Amino acid sequence: MKITFLNVGHGDSIVLEWLDKGTKKIGLVDCNNFQDGNPTIDYLKLIDDLKELEFVALSHPHIDHYSGFISLFRFVEEKGIIIKRFIHTLHGDPKYLNWAETIENDRKKLQLVIDLFLELKDDKNIIKTIDWAILDWSIPLGDGYSIRTLSPSDSEIRTRKSKIHYYQKENRFLCSTSSNYLSTIFLIFNNDTKKYFLLTSDALDYSFERLFNSNAVKSSLFGTQIPHHGSSKSLYKKFWQNIFLNSEKKALISAGFNKKYKLPDFEVVEFFDKLGVEISITNQVHGYKEYFDDINYKSYELINALDDDSEHIVEKYSYQNAISVNI
Repeated sequence: MKITFLNVGHGDSIVLEWLDKGTKKIGLVDCNNFQDGNPTIDYLKLIDDLKELEFVALSHPHIDHYSGFISLFRFVEEKGIIIKRFIHTLHGDPKYLNWAETIENDRKKLQLVIDLFLELKDDKNIIKTIDWAILDWSIPLGDGYSIRTLSPSDSEIRTRKSKIHYYQKENRFLCSTSSNYLSTIFLIFNNDTKKYFLLTSDALDYSFERLFNSNAVKSSLFGTQIPHHGSSKSLYKKFWQNIFLNSEKKALISAGFNKKYKLPDFEVVEFFDKLGVEISITNQVHGYKEYFDDINYKSYELINALDDDSEHIVEKYSYQNAISVNI
């Protein structure tokens, strides 16, 4: 299976591709617009004879994860592409969705996304099944692959509601950030190689602490999406130290030139690098650039001191418009 993180600036658009009995299969997690376009649609247009998507997932209700769903849904309808499953985390009383976004126009877009996927399911028969993503939801993907949800659990859903009740009279922004409690953590497993990869969206340290305490992930991790675009608010160190035990360690970050959040954080990049993890990023920005610029500077200084030459430096870290990993 190839997992590709498209460059959508600050946000997520992830494409999964695998073979089942010789037939190519496609799954999508999140869909963000970028630079007046939709990179997910551009990617799908390159796939010959695309007739169906095995699943499409909306990780949680924040604009940088769903802004592209409106054009994506219209694209699949126009092309007659079937979505076998649409998976989402919009649990509970619909009134809570009013607090998912701080900007009214973004709330209207979220409502339109909901209206469209219900229309494609109930009226157009384009979407065959709609599932709630919650702890231990799973489906086989064929040829030994499977996908399972590790979060959100009932605990995250209840915590989000309590945050909204507490903040709704005084701080819409904090109500909005509480939607990160709904973020999916997907475990992608290859039964043949015994490798697994985590897709973590904007999951918070709260969720990783729960997973650590419950010993929910027992075998050694091959690779992960670094959660929340590399935010320190999502860094629960004990979890990663406990499961990143094998020699093959890969981590991917989807990040962009965001002036407000400036992710990834330096602390997060430093932590994963010191764990011996190979880090790739869709854009060389913020804490990533700061950390590895410093590492490269120190490396060159050391080489000069040893009167050596620079060819001994190996570029271990990468950034590009789309980054992929195979499991």
